[in-house]
Amino acid sequence: AVDTFVKGISMSPKLLDDYEGIIKWLDDLADQYDDISVAYIGNPDRNDYTFAESGHFEHEADWKVEERPWYLNVINAKDKDEVCISEPYIDSKTGLYCITLSKAVYDKNGKFLGVFGADFYFDKLATILSNSYTDEGYAFLADQEGRIINHPNKSYEISADRSVTLEQAGYIDAVDSGESITMKDYDGSRKVVYGLTDTYSKFNVICVKNWGVIYGK
Repeated sequence: AVDTFVKGISMSPKLLDDYEGIIKWLDDLADQYDDISVAYIGNPDRNDYTFAESGHFEHEADWKVEERPWYLNVINAKDKDEVCISEPYIDSKTGLYCITLSKAVYDKNGKFLGVFGADFYFDKLATILSNSYTDEGYAFLADQEGRIINHPNKSYEISADRSVTLEQAGYIDAVDSGESITMKDYDGSRKVVYGLTDTYSKFNVICVKNWGVIYGK
């Protein structure tokens, strides 16, 4: 999706010369997708047009786009075509878990136009994963810091006022070892757990199965 949005700006760079126009374009973009919190494009070299933002978002007076992690991730990326993934965070307005995807924008001649970013709600992904839970097991996701995003035990799930890590919940050995382990789970039952860390996003995926499903036969 981010590639599509970036391509749209690349093909119509004059959008960035119309501040009100780009705000409307970004607003319309965010409104079309339920999982997008806010969309924006930043370029500190564009004088009065330093930052065009969706109307859903406000920032402090001393806010500088060139200091934002989502902007720096792109500028410092080795591959200019890379879509960068931010560390997850809790949106202060909605209390929902979000992540920022960002990518550099260039016109057809290779001129740098800015960095496009979009904040995505993670509750959609958590819902999808939650729907995969069965009587035989479940899978869950943890962020780069090991904070659990979705889990059958709702007290483990990250929220605006709490977070539980893989280590605190007892799953860290499955990720660190790269092998399946047997453990007593939150409900007191024995489980077989396997975890891995995605090399691109650095997110952790943990698969949990009832011990009997794997070894019972």
